[in-house]
Amino acid sequence: MDVEFQQVKSYFRQHPALCLTFILGYLSTLGMLFKIYFLKQFNVSALDFLVVADFLFAFLQGVPAFVFAFFADAVLIIIILSSTQIYAKGNTFSQRLKAHWLNVRYSEYFFSFMVSFLTVMAAGKISAKYFHESFIHCYQIETKSGVKKLDVIDSSSGYLFTLENQIINVIPKSQVISISTCKVK
Repeated sequence: MDVEFQQVKSYFRQHPALCLTFILGYLSTLGMLFKIYFLKQFNVSALDFLVVADFLFAFLQGVPAFVFAFFADAVLIIIILSSTQIYAKGNTFSQRLKAHWLNVRYSEYFFSFMVSFLTVMAAGKISAKYFHESFIHCYQIETKSGVKKLDVIDSSSGYLFTLENQIINVIPKSQVISISTCKVK
């Protein structure tokens, strides 16, 4: 397994742009999953309103989800590694932990990769259900049909997702004439 890992590492050292592309694709997928599951809690099918540009910049909007996924995964790995070392005899705990990590690290990398998707989906649902106030921003939006103060919960490159009286409205940005932040709600 070490030989294959070293070959992959060597390949990515020779082709850093490809490595960066994979990382960006991975992070964008995580950000898009966060957005899809966040909007799904408001009964909005995000896939109907998103375009390729939204996928490319999705990682910027999902930063809290990435942080959540990273720490949740780190805690999970520490718990799993620690639980396997409780009854082991021999060297000190930290030496046993390090030796065990060297034996299982490749499977843990794969496991962490897979769990990150599930963690981000859960973070999207939890954020919408319990912390949606932190995602809501009041804007005064002037459209072709008039001026309204609306709570914007999310946006894509072509649409604004607004919350008004617990009902989600989707406003095409092509109808928006101007937008400004609310002074007082």
